[in-house]
Amino acid sequence: MEEQNTTLRAQMFSGFSISDDSASLDEESIRSEMMTKLFIYILCHRQKELTVQELAEALWEEEESDNPAGALKNLMYRLRSLIKKTWGRNDFILTGRSAYIWNQEISVSLDIEVFEEKIKEAEEEKDPGRKIDSYKAAINLYRGELLPKFASEYWVASLSTYYHTTYLSAVKKTAALLEAQGRFSEMASCVSKALQIDNLDENLHCCFIRALMGQDNYKQATEHYQKAEKTLYDYLGVTPSEELRGLYETIIKKTHRHERDIVDVQNELMEDSITGAFVCEYGAFKRIYCLQARQGARMGISVFLLLTTLSADEGIAENKKIELLRDAMVHLEDVLRTSLRSGDPVAQYSSSQYVALLPTCQYETAQIVAGRIEKAFWGNYKNKQIQLRFDLDELHYD
Repeated sequence: MEEQNTTLRAQMFSGFSISDDSASLDEESIRSEMMTKLFIYILCHRQKELTVQELAEALWEEEESDNPAGALKNLMYRLRSLIKKTWGRNDFILTGRSAYIWNQEISVSLDIEVFEEKIKEAEEEKDPGRKIDSYKAAINLYRGELLPKFASEYWVASLSTYYHTTYLSAVKKTAALLEAQGRFSEMASCVSKALQIDNLDENLHCCFIRALMGQDNYKQATEHYQKAEKTLYDYLGVTPSEELRGLYETIIKKTHRHERDIVDVQNELMEDSITGAFVCEYGAFKRIYCLQARQGARMGISVFLLLTTLSADEGIAENKKIELLRDAMVHLEDVLRTSLRSGDPVAQYSSSQYVALLPTCQYETAQIVAGRIEKAFWGNYKNKQIQLRFDLDELHYD
């Protein structure tokens, strides 16, 4: 490395690496989490002198150390040796009185700092085109979560949340600007990449659907709505917002605005398969519920609502519980599809519940149906950390 002019480029998003035109280091080549953590902390605070106490607290936090100054000195020696082996010089980190500081003559460009600069540039820019360019430059730098291997460190956690929130905000602002200019293909591309990073942000799903609608791609927009609805159910246990449902209603209206003959209508309405129960999204289920309630009131037919709920044993770690319930819900949908009649509508109600309607059914028969579902569920699902519960209630017509 030339001593006078090379700039080191450090990446923090999605993982740590640092390089120039002659050499590079990353988490794998450093092969020590503590050395990596020390290197990162110094780079992020390179404008100031770092005391031994501050570095020790950042590196070991709650862990006890009989001699933190000695442990830090040894770690610093190893880091400097690695830097010298890689770049041929050992003056990246200078020693002060009970402190260390980054050599200010060595220029460093951090992706997180360039990201913030581009965001600020975009916020201050008045011209929409240049504003989009600056936002895009920032968005392209965000490759994923900040330092995921060190996400639990107190000095990383808050920054990670900040950068993630800033990134999502930048994507949404860019999408709005592109939408205003009718640049729907670019809008879709921008939002699609963001959804790969965070697919639980409902506003992103709305942006992506609008981008598809702007390109008259209503088929893919419908498919994405259904995918988004399921994802939000599975992971957050929430139903679509008014905005997301409103977009779906618009899609339906747009795709049926031209007059067609009855054969075309019949062909479109026909399902590819009519075996098993009718599994649909919750919005459709609500409409079917209202229809069944009206028919029941008019014709004097009893219709029962069946709520099937899964739960996991207490004491199981939360992430493990989520995984168990997700697998059990997939199995439950298959069981409901095959155990109910082809005319019985079924929908996921929450991350751990399905609802079904049992038309022209008496209470005793509905109990038999629940028993059949329970037997089928446990027939080839053996995990006893999961519980299955059924609730039955007759539809109310008043």
